[in-house]
Amino acid sequence: MQVKLYAIRGLGALAASAILGATVGASPATAAVTSITSSSTILDVALNIGSLGPEFPASGSAPPAYDVTNSFASFSTSLGPLSFSTGVLVDQASGDVATEEGQASSNLASLNISAGVAFSLTASALSSESSVDGIPSATGSSTLADLVITVFGSSINIPLDPSPNDVIFDDLGVTVTLNQQIPVIEGSFGQGITTNAIAVDLDVLGVTGSIDIAQSQASISEAAVPEPSTWAMMALGFAGLAFAYRRTRKVATIG
Repeated sequence: MQVKLYAIRGLGALAASAILGATVGASPATAAVTSITSSSTILDVALNIGSLGPEFPASGSAPPAYDVTNSFASFSTSLGPLSFSTGVLVDQASGDVATEEGQASSNLASLNISAGVAFSLTASALSSESSVDGIPSATGSSTLADLVITVFGSSINIPLDPSPNDVIFDDLGVTVTLNQQIPVIEGSFGQGITTNAIAVDLDVLGVTGSIDIAQSQASISEAAVPEPSTWAMMALGFAGLAFAYRRTRKVATIG
């Protein structure tokens, strides 16, 4: 009788191992999209003298599906020694769990930023785009037209086709990064990205902080879907545990 009880307990241990192996060891066959978020803004300023933005943002989160656009003819303001002005601007964000796609873009027809002799930036057009899909993957891109940047009266050399995270200037308390792309990991099965057409970090004439221009963000989250064989192994394991439990009780009663 004792040998029979050990055998039943051994069956229970095997069943538990099957459940554990199915839960921990199996990799997902697919991943189901659970949520998509995206947003964009023409300007996001965080300085020790004050902050601006996000200005004219467009944003959304799926489900349900969304498609949001925010546009304006022009924008101008000042913050301490800094002045900002733009032409036509359009911020857009969209996402749909059914298509497993999300996207955001920020577009400026023109831009002028000035801080006297310390810093100036002009462009005829700027834009960034961030997108995600159900692979999952996340990508970003930026366009810059007629960009001119000066620091204390000296012009910075602007590349025609900046690579991601292209730091074109880092001196005199000013750091300028073109096509800045910051990846974000969304859990175990997700991706995200933040793209800035231009990112400026300042530590000059008592002004410190950051200026993000034409910013877009997108992220996708997914949940693992186990292999069919994993479900079968788990079911077999639970059935084995139930059988072992019933037999153990029966043997104990007889003994």
